[in-house]
Amino acid sequence: MGLLTPSDGPSPVSFGSPEDPTLQSFGLFRADGFATIPNDTLDPCRLKRPHYKSRSGCLNCRKRPFLQCDEKAPRCSHCQRRNEPCQVRRCSKAPQPEPPRREVAIVSRPSSGSCQVPRSPSAAAAGPTPNATVNLRHMKLYHHFTTHTVHTLHFGLSVWETAIKVSVECPSVMHALLCVSSRHLAYLHTDDTSYEMAAATHLSESLRHFHEDFPQGLEVSNLDAFASTAILVAYELWASTEFALLDAGGGAAAYDPSQDRLFRLGDSMVVAIMKSLPWIFETPSMLTEMVAHSPRQSLRRRARLKRGTVEFFQIFYSHARPVSVEQLSVPPMFMRSEPGEDTDAPLDDCLGNEDLAGPVFPRSDRYSQVITRLCLLLSFLPEAGWVGTDEELEEVMWDLNRYIFTFPVIAFGAFIDGEGAVSNDPKPMLLLYHFYRATRILLKGNKHWWAHRRSRLLESTLKRSLLSECIINCGEEA
Repeated sequence: MGLLTPSDGPSPVSFGSPEDPTLQSFGLFRADGFATIPNDTLDPCRLKRPHYKSRSGCLNCRKRPFLQCDEKAPRCSHCQRRNEPCQVRRCSKAPQPEPPRREVAIVSRPSSGSCQVPRSPSAAAAGPTPNATVNLRHMKLYHHFTTHTVHTLHFGLSVWETAIKVSVECPSVMHALLCVSSRHLAYLHTDDTSYEMAAATHLSESLRHFHEDFPQGLEVSNLDAFASTAILVAYELWASTEFALLDAGGGAAAYDPSQDRLFRLGDSMVVAIMKSLPWIFETPSMLTEMVAHSPRQSLRRRARLKRGTVEFFQIFYSHARPVSVEQLSVPPMFMRSEPGEDTDAPLDDCLGNEDLAGPVFPRSDRYSQVITRLCLLLSFLPEAGWVGTDEELEEVMWDLNRYIFTFPVIAFGAFIDGEGAVSNDPKPMLLLYHFYRATRILLKGNKHWWAHRRSRLLESTLKRSLLSECIINCGEEA
């Protein structure tokens, strides 16, 4: 008579006596042909404790049915009395073939150290590398990314199809992909904190493998892998804000730009992209398609802003002007040209090659550039009065999505002081406040899930900080 215990998989059958209380709480099964009778139907005085042959005794005792091995170590009593070697064989079930494991492997990198798209299906089916297997949770994240998350990200499906192919051979891309999928699921299932933990884990793994995947820096063969990793990590940093919010006392939150890794990533991306521009235009890649289209130029044509509008914003948000409550509102000064009329050259044309301004340029120029870009973004707010057809609105939203996504890359330069350190100057904070407010208004719906939390938290946090600055510096009451 045996006891069938519940478990996750096959387990040895254990045996016990009828008096064992555990036998009363599990189902008994017919193991030796005897009928199973409940204990309470028999006379207790007629019950006889059955003898069960030890299944873990030594081999000598097992050969003698009349002996009961006491299983003492190193030799049982019977073997010691007969001066025989005592060999113990633990009872175990016959080995069964292990069922196939449902797992996928991150394929090892090529020996050259660069990540390349597999040229044949057999390359993607290569064996797993040590410590690189992906469990069922990873499979779920991968499936969610390819079926749901990918449709909420920008840059087009062709870009993400390339990224998915590259991820097969590039661990940094694979972990970045799983990270964004985890963050998306964390947004959809706010009560499940395991997804946020998974996102943090995969982000750490992606950054760790990043240095291994690009040992020689950027090359023609790994441009797609670099672009995939950088964009996916940027989405993760957009969606995560825990590191950027600090306790300012009284339960209030404060923003520290020096701790915002989204800015740091932007600065690194600018340097890397500028160095790889010759390769980008010589060899077709993801970056070629991305760099070829300028959302800023497209939005400028749609906005039709006159030069006077940009000049007004430069004066209104001037770095030399103290922060005031008035500056927390968007001024209704958007002068537009009529359709078909030539627009005046925007002020940022005068900045020449400072389109990707970094610490090498004067801070005043970098700050002015952010104002110009912010003016273009604010011109599409509902209160700005922009009007367009449904087709134009669809094109504008497509460009706004990417324009907003890359805005922190450009805005980072405005926070760098003369010594190259990140400052807490309230003037750049004012521009960031308007940026995140516009992001909250323009990017609505679950399709823009990656921008929701950051835009809402930082809009309220920066506004509170700026109001305090107004009271201290300007003597204005909030």
